[in-house]
Amino acid sequence: ETVITVEPGALPEFEFETSFSCEFQEATVDVAVLNADALSNDLYYSWYVDGVLVGESEDPFYVFSEEYSDTFVTLVVTDLVSLCESSTSIEIEPYLACVDIPQGLSPNGDGFNDCLQLTHLENSDDIIKAEVYNRYGVKVFELNDYTNQWCGEDQSGGNSDTLLPVGTYYYVIQFASGREPIISWIYLNY
Repeated sequence: ETVITVEPGALPEFEFETSFSCEFQEATVDVAVLNADALSNDLYYSWYVDGVLVGESEDPFYVFSEEYSDTFVTLVVTDLVSLCESSTSIEIEPYLACVDIPQGLSPNGDGFNDCLQLTHLENSDDIIKAEVYNRYGVKVFELNDYTNQWCGEDQSGGNSDTLLPVGTYYYVIQFASGREPIISWIYLNY
């Protein structure tokens, strides 16, 4: 008589962390296995897009290029010893982290780069405040719920009809979601 012993296995439990490289237009999805102590050390990661395998390895991460932006990706984590596996889908959204804000503003009325436009950002409704400072650290503009209202005017003296002089200005964009503020510069020229 043959006796077969079946050892129960655990299903992998995991979570994701996505980081973005705006320079290379890539999103790296890292997988953290939450119940690693209940699994073997032989885990395998398979990544699918629309049911097609796009990558697989023993490494708990995958780098997605620009072509996978706004794509649902399915990850299958398999314990190679017990053959237990779990899967889930996530959406790759690298451009939410990459802010495409122009570095120059020319409020001369020609219809091109006249105002600091943030309406093109997919998460622009998350912006709660925009502030602009001159090179001396003096606030020259501030507005809650900003989308495209700063066109080079100086609000520091209470008169918003005065255009600021040519030069470099610094801005801070704050978000309601708790996302890190964007702090950068813009060059104003006419």
